[in-house]
Amino acid sequence: MRSSSLAILTATLLTASPASAQRLPTIVKPSHYDLAFTVDLARERFEGTETIRVQVAEPTAKVVLHAFEIQFREVTIGTGAAAQIATVTLDEPSQTATLVVPKPIARGATEIHVKYSGILNSQLRGFYISKTRLRKYAVTQFESTDARRAFPCFDEPAFKATFAVTLTIDRGDTAISNGRVISDVAGPAVT
Repeated sequence: MRSSSLAILTATLLTASPASAQRLPTIVKPSHYDLAFTVDLARERFEGTETIRVQVAEPTAKVVLHAFEIQFREVTIGTGAAAQIATVTLDEPSQTATLVVPKPIARGATEIHVKYSGILNSQLRGFYISKTRLRKYAVTQFESTDARRAFPCFDEPAFKATFAVTLTIDRGDTAISNGRVISDVAGPAVT
């Protein structure tokens, strides 16, 4: 009886459906992100703007990307006179956002522009808050599928892209990066 139970269990495991981890459609692929963050440590929040340069393989009126704990403010797809305002539909269980425009986006290169905000979460994932007795720190952790908590993105290893990041932080704070610093400019003093 024991061997038949094992055989049934093995057959069940071999025929079970794979996990429902869904991949993003590959019609639109990113090539470069320009990201800008304004960090508010006191309120444990951030504001962000991004431009994603993408390649569109075939005409489409929608783009699906990853986003989690992100509040979209404004989204346009396209450049110049061809830019269209997109509506955003969030799917929290799949951690995606679907951007839909009135007219199909033509095949070729274009841009996605997003203004958004987010929280500095306390889960050690994405863009998060770390606290000591003396102060707060904003820290990133983008392993696996956590970048989507900091900016809307194509958060899968198959979607390779380059990044340029701009941070606006309080005058007394310091930003540390694992990338090359292009410039470091002091902003206006707050009175």
